[in-house]
Amino acid sequence: MKIKRINGLMFEKMARNAVANLQNNESKINEMNVFPVTDGDTGTNMLLTLSNGVEHAHSNSHLGNYPKELCEGMLLGARGNSGVILSQVFKGFYEELQNDSIADVSELRDAFVRGYKTAYRSVVRPVEGTILTVLREGIESIKSQIGRGVLVPNLFSMYLAEMRKVLAHTPEMLPVLKDAGVVDSGGYGYVVLIEGMEKSLYGEEIIPEAVAPTPTKSVSVSSFNENSDFELGYCMEFLLQTLKGRAAFDIEDYIAHLNTLGTSLVAVQNGSVVKVHIHTKEPSPVMAYSQRFGEFVSFKLDNMQAQQDALLADRSERPAGEHKPIGVIAISNGPGIRELFESFECDAVIDGGKTMNTSAKEILSALQGICADRILLYPNHENIFKAAEQAVSISGLDNVTVMPSRSVMECYYSLAMDNGDNADLDNRVRSLLEGCRAVTAVSVTRCVKDCVCNNIVCTKGQYVVLLDGSPIACVEAYDDVIRVLKEQSLLEDKENCIVFTGADAAGLDEQHMQGLIEAENPRLEIAFVDGQQRIYDLIIGLV
Repeated sequence: MKIKRINGLMFEKMARNAVANLQNNESKINEMNVFPVTDGDTGTNMLLTLSNGVEHAHSNSHLGNYPKELCEGMLLGARGNSGVILSQVFKGFYEELQNDSIADVSELRDAFVRGYKTAYRSVVRPVEGTILTVLREGIESIKSQIGRGVLVPNLFSMYLAEMRKVLAHTPEMLPVLKDAGVVDSGGYGYVVLIEGMEKSLYGEEIIPEAVAPTPTKSVSVSSFNENSDFELGYCMEFLLQTLKGRAAFDIEDYIAHLNTLGTSLVAVQNGSVVKVHIHTKEPSPVMAYSQRFGEFVSFKLDNMQAQQDALLADRSERPAGEHKPIGVIAISNGPGIRELFESFECDAVIDGGKTMNTSAKEILSALQGICADRILLYPNHENIFKAAEQAVSISGLDNVTVMPSRSVMECYYSLAMDNGDNADLDNRVRSLLEGCRAVTAVSVTRCVKDCVCNNIVCTKGQYVVLLDGSPIACVEAYDDVIRVLKEQSLLEDKENCIVFTGADAAGLDEQHMQGLIEAENPRLEIAFVDGQQRIYDLIIGLV
């Protein structure tokens, strides 16, 4: 859409779409949460913070007026470290746009810059590899490219693309993320939020999934008892109303003192009200010092050790499914492929997302839900092998085989060759392994920029043909793909051909392509499957 400017009503619509996207991804974000502690609430905190802002703000066509009330509501309702940081991002956004009734891409670009700078100032000890890094590098890497010719939806798309790159690199910055096989949960949550706003600009309204309200966490005496350790301490959050007649308040001095009393400190002032988040083992000194300046408007104290112990206990006590000889986990990409794998009665089919970036936690959760003599795990992409191995290592299970499947096509052929009646598990697994190795997998995707890869000159907009993941040609049309298969002798001596068509392959003429393939090898049995996968327009399997 050719949107050159946005006003307050458009921004409100974008914010509400962001809330819906956060709601639909709340559990996934929570599952990623390992830093600064594994309390599994980042998604919930970000959702509740933004939701409170949206409910607090009144519709207003003036762009500067709507974010003012939005960020006020977010500050008052900020939950957790991630929620407070998020409220500061929107505070910076408002401060940059407060005098503007509408804003173009240059003004929005500057608002994103001010947003991350405001967020950094709110954190006493900023840690790289978190949401802060995603915020900063996402906009800094593209801000020089944002000029008058760029439309507002393009700005958001470019911003998202860069943030996803940074997010993928966060495990290299924070060892705790790498050990868990996840990206930063706060950074992921912010990407989800901006994705919701972007979708609104393209006319897509996200419908929140029907979910039960997030329950208030309660302390479990079974998971936290007289034998428990207490290493994590408490998570304190409060709103402090400074009062006349009390000691003079200076935010810098206040932060400096609280910094000696705890960690993960975020303290921000809005007029005479101060929002504080801090982790500490001794809450009373924080409370006593704060009351020198005023009184608490709201106060929350959570035992983080009890939360983590309960979370880990819940994961370990999940009921196992029906026992079976072989259990199967497959990573998919696209609803059509998912349905195909489910038809093979896979015990768990995990959506690998657009770029097949499944985390170790998602895989671990699937492993813990399967009760079988042998478990076969199909990664189906080069990117997932390390996460799969990490999940197996964490699980402690010795009956899991990570299958050598580097594409969904290899997984398909392997499962198609399974003989469920074979009681010899070793022979059955060997047969499934042979199914992975027997197929020649060719994938076709759009080239997003001019480049040279594997000595192949690739031009933006053309189709890149990959053989087992490596480029072998760059062509203009789908018809040319068949020519490449012929030139590479990939159609010779083959008996079966399956083609998974992608979500972006709407212009493909299947009958025409089938005719081209049959002209080269009339003996081939050819079938097309509407895989609806992302990235790859075509995935072709030959055996």
